[in-house]
Amino acid sequence: MEYLTIVRQLAEVLSRVTEFSVATGDATGGSTTTLEDTSAVWEADKWIGAVVEITQNFQILTLAESGYTNCVASDIGKMVQDDGVDAGLLLAYDNTLRKWRIRAIGTIADASAMTIPTGTGAGTAEGASVTGSTHYYVTITSNNANTLTFPAIDVAVVAGDHYEIRMTLRLVDIDKVGGTTLTGRDISLDLAKLGLQRWGRDLEPEWVHAAEVTAPAEGTALVTKAVGAGKSGYIYGFLISAQETNDFKLNWTSGETAYSIRIPFGGAGSTECVDPTPLNEGLPADAGTNITITNVNAATAGKIYQARLLYAEV
Repeated sequence: MEYLTIVRQLAEVLSRVTEFSVATGDATGGSTTTLEDTSAVWEADKWIGAVVEITQNFQILTLAESGYTNCVASDIGKMVQDDGVDAGLLLAYDNTLRKWRIRAIGTIADASAMTIPTGTGAGTAEGASVTGSTHYYVTITSNNANTLTFPAIDVAVVAGDHYEIRMTLRLVDIDKVGGTTLTGRDISLDLAKLGLQRWGRDLEPEWVHAAEVTAPAEGTALVTKAVGAGKSGYIYGFLISAQETNDFKLNWTSGETAYSIRIPFGGAGSTECVDPTPLNEGLPADAGTNITITNVNAATAGKIYQARLLYAEV
């Protein structure tokens, strides 16, 4: 009985093992494939295989109609100046709404004179800018004392970008059960007999990423995952970010019946859920159907939304 009790306790502990943050800070520079933090002193290649979450802030600025000069496609990626001082690169624009998205860390003040010295667009800020953010999750391929290297992301890392290095906690160095010393092989055999897995099944969920969506209409699928032929789909988590209050629905079909989970969103920001037990446990998604996250209400003009799913199938 003592052994069985310990085994149950061990199973409970294992079911709670999850991803965790092991290092965090603010970049001092970088590129589309590197992040530098000169305050760090890391062991060479210590972080290979870990995931780094990079948060890049940007400013959404509305310009006054009077005196506005339209941007052109070649303005993208050029430096924008705020009252003659470099503010950041132009990421996107909407000439109809006179909105610019600028790769700037700090807020741009109302009535600022905005120009693109080597481009075309220009105007005057109509109200202060609103801060938004994009989150990148990339696997680290190498590192030296203060620089991480990873596959290319869309926008270069700059000073002030926040980062978190995340690793998955693994079961290691269990020495005793019930006072009896065990070798690594002993415990692995015990666990094999129990059929324990971190996610409740012999699988490893993967994140399904989707691009940003600006001002999505009501019911827009912000992320979609098709269940493979002959498979059952399981949802282990989600991440949703939005620049305003809204409700969202996690949708799937099981046994030819539609199901959804409503996710209220109280304000601008992001929310993430990861659980070792599938959110649709007992109601796996049918083969050939889509799992989606949709926004319940139409978004406000210019507001940016993004979502992703943590998914596996068997």
